[in-house]
Amino acid sequence: MKNNRRQKTIHRSLAGRIAGALLALLLVAAAAGAAELPGLATKRLAEAAVRYEAAAWPSGPARTGLPLMAITADGYVGGPAELLPGAQVLRRFADDEGVERLLVELSVRHTAAEARTVLLEYLASVNSPHPVPEASGLGLAVGDAGYVGRAPGKRIAWIAFVRGNVTVRLVCLDPQADPHPEMAAIAAGIDRLVLEQPARADAGPGPRIAITALACSRRQCVAGEVVPLQLRLSAEPAAMRWVVGGPGQGYVERDDHGVWQLHTTKHGAIDLQCHVLGPNGYTDSGTTHIEVEVK
Repeated sequence: MKNNRRQKTIHRSLAGRIAGALLALLLVAAAAGAAELPGLATKRLAEAAVRYEAAAWPSGPARTGLPLMAITADGYVGGPAELLPGAQVLRRFADDEGVERLLVELSVRHTAAEARTVLLEYLASVNSPHPVPEASGLGLAVGDAGYVGRAPGKRIAWIAFVRGNVTVRLVCLDPQADPHPEMAAIAAGIDRLVLEQPARADAGPGPRIAITALACSRRQCVAGEVVPLQLRLSAEPAAMRWVVGGPGQGYVERDDHGVWQLHTTKHGAIDLQCHVLGPNGYTDSGTTHIEVEVK
């Protein structure tokens, strides 16, 4: 009887620690602007945190990022980095015939707490009545915490793990195709690459790319005009993406001299966003505004 009471007390204590840790994770992510979560998404994260005992996950030190372009996979050719604003950074790997077989999703955050929230988002999206297995339970030691999505035939569909402030998901784009990629070996190689990066000695922001200047050369123009842009970056980007927002329309291209230019195509206000990816996985963004008048 005493053992039963003791077990119940332990379970209650663990549940309390899980709830407290999850609340801390969500507050940190929201405060940093990393997760403006609606109620349903928050509930799913809470359920995932309990299901996968997120409070018990170990937490390694924050690092200076992960060089996405340094990731390799034997037998596959890596493509360029893809920057999707508001989402993870992507890089695809193709076989000798040019067929894309692997996808690497990367998220480098300020803190380990924010990175663990990204892993929870992956796990919360799994549509299964049973938890997916831990990577360590399958003999795969990756990350501070890692999980594996299985495919028919005991194949691996994906591996997701968090190491400090870095979250990675390796996805097999066609688990039924042969030969099946050596998912465990590739994931372990990515994890080693994370561990090779210096640990940050403080809790401040990591070394990151920064947009130090972004502006249109004019505040107003006429639809159809080409407006030079002033853009200065602290480092050479691994990827960039321009987003034209507002009722006005246009597109951005570089001229023969390397100057970025806004080509306006429709009148109306334009909020022009620039998103940049640094070589170590950190990102930054900036916005400038221009009024485009009727021609």
